[in-house]
Amino acid sequence: MMRFVLLGTCAMVVLLVGASLPKVFSPATALVAQAVRVLGPVSGWRCVNLATYVYDPRRESADSGLVAEQPEAAVLNVASGTEIERVEVSLRGSDAVVWTMSSSGEQRVFVLTPGSLSAVGTPADRPATCYAHQGAWQVVAEHGLQ
Repeated sequence: MMRFVLLGTCAMVVLLVGASLPKVFSPATALVAQAVRVLGPVSGWRCVNLATYVYDPRRESADSGLVAEQPEAAVLNVASGTEIERVEVSLRGSDAVVWTMSSSGEQRVFVLTPGSLSAVGTPADRPATCYAHQGAWQVVAEHGLQ
């Protein structure tokens, strides 16, 4: 009886290992591993799993692995006296949107493009997994909201 239990346990282990091996060697796992190696565990996970990284600078600072220079600093250079409400950084298309509120209650949205960035996870036949270390932001558009 003990022999059957041992044989059954060994068979289950072989099946579980066999079923998980394709996932370990899949291209997606390699991209996650590369992003984590380059950016660290949290930034690497965000790089692979998020198309847009969103943060509220009133409550948290930007992920330094993804954003080398904060885009809201460029907005404050052209629109001082505004409060930054939300920042959305595209990890796939390399642009950012900054939502602001003036002291008079006027909402404005600024679109920025980075002057510097790094492509992460770029196999020869595919586009980058994400763009990180984005910085040297330039305001390219400004819109008032009503």
